[in-house]
Amino acid sequence: MLCCTLDPNCKDVCKPKGRSCSEVYRDAVHAALNRLSWREVSGLTAQRVATFTLIWGCMLLMIGATLGTTPLGGMKAFSPEVQDKFDDYLIRIFFGLAVLSSRRGHSAVGALDGGGRCL
Repeated sequence: MLCCTLDPNCKDVCKPKGRSCSEVYRDAVHAALNRLSWREVSGLTAQRVATFTLIWGCMLLMIGATLGTTPLGGMKAFSPEVQDKFDDYLIRIFFGLAVLSSRRGHSAVGALDGGGRCL
C-alpha cells in the first residue's frame, strides 16, 4: 500500500481491484447487452454502445433543460389553452430533437478512456 501513496508511477499495482468509472460503466453495459441479446456481444460493441448512450443521455438532458426553462417567464401572460398547446409543441420538439440527436456523429470513445478511479 505504501508504494501507491508515495510513488506516482505505481499506477495502482498494489490495488488489484482499482478500476476506473468508465470501465465499471462499460462492464455494466456489456453485461446488460449480453442479457438482452441471444448471442454474445463483443467488448468493442459494448464500448461503442456505452459511449453512445452516455453522450446521447447528456444531449437529451441538455435539450430537455433548455426546452424546459426557456418559456417559463413569458408564458404567464397567455391563457391556459395556449399554455397547454405550447406544452404539447414542446414535447413534440423534444422528441424530434431526441431522434435527430441520435444520428451518428463524431466518435467520442476516447472520452471514456481515462477517468477517475472508482472504489
